[in-house]
Order: sequence, then structure tokens, then C-alpha cells
Amino acid sequence: MDAVAAAVFALILLLACRADVRTRRIPNRLVVLLAVLGLAWSVVAHPVLPGVRLALLGVLTGLALWLPLHLVGWLGAV
Repeated sequence: MDAVAAAVFALILLLACRADVRTRRIPNRLVVLLAVLGLAWSVVAHPVLPGVRLALLGVLTGLALWLPLHLVGWLGAV
């Protein structure tokens, strides 16, 4: 099951990378898909409440890493 989740994650990241290289944009639908699948995987891999907590910590970590770069103009967002 872990290998399947890793393969799906890698495929979505490759699609995001391809879009970024071609258009210099990552479609929001891919970002949302990754977030939803990440939440679902956390709940499947752990009991529900700890899984949701871990997923939310992951989202907050990503935001904490991304937001400063966006604020100084190094990363875009729409």
C-alpha cells in the first residue's frame, strides 16, 4: 500500500513539474488533489484523529516554508 501511495504521489508531482516547466504555473487542481490525497492517506495510515492532526501539521509546515518565499516575491501564487 505504501508503494502505491508513493507512486501516485510521484506521478502527481511529475505532472506538477511538467506544468511548471511548460507554463511556469502549477494548476490549483493538482495542489488541491495532493492536499486531499495527503489527508486521506494520513487517515488511512493512522487512526482518524491522529491522521487528521498529522495531515494538518503537514499543511502548516508546507505553508510555513512557502509563505515567506511568496512574501519576498520569490514564489508566485494566484
